[in-house]
Amino acid sequence: MQGRGSAANSVVCYALGITAIDPVGMDLLFERFLSEERGEWPDIDLDLPSGDEREKAIQYVYQRYGKLGAAMTANVCSYRGRSAAREVGKAFGFDTETLDRLATLVGNFEWRGPNDTFDRHFASAGLDLSHKRISKYLDLCIRLQDLPRHLSQHSGGMVVCQGALDSVVPLEPATMPGRVVVQWDKDDCADMGSSRSTCSAWV
Repeated sequence: MQGRGSAANSVVCYALGITAIDPVGMDLLFERFLSEERGEWPDIDLDLPSGDEREKAIQYVYQRYGKLGAAMTANVCSYRGRSAAREVGKAFGFDTETLDRLATLVGNFEWRGPNDTFDRHFASAGLDLSHKRISKYLDLCIRLQDLPRHLSQHSGGMVVCQGALDSVVPLEPATMPGRVVVQWDKDDCADMGSSRSTCSAWV
């Protein structure tokens, strides 16, 4: 496996046998992943084959560190225009035809300037914003934007821990057999800071 981008220049990758390029011998810029200015652990991306070969690499990490020592990171899916419109519409009891129309309308919004607002789009679509139900619907659609909707599994992020990972973060079985997921996304993991007991590996 070879690192992509400037990971190929990394003396860490060379020392670990990830790449075959000797950055010191070839006079390459090798300090990127050792830089004190970064203030974080090295972040080296690898291109792994998709499909069965990639899953073998993930399962190796589970076998190497145990079911409580490694887990996939979560991915927090947030409400966007269309999903918010549908969820709020269902709660309001809108019929399917109205729900489809509103979801399409909200989903096609494209901000073009300070006057390009939800209110204006609703009004131009012929919706009466003075109607109590419509105005409340609009208000809730706006307030739901970017709020967490559900957790899914990150496509390639794994957290590895020397001890029991469930003593640090709640774990849950993934829908895919043989996988475990932490209930934090990659940003949550980064916010916790790096330590000698935990690190993340992105496969």
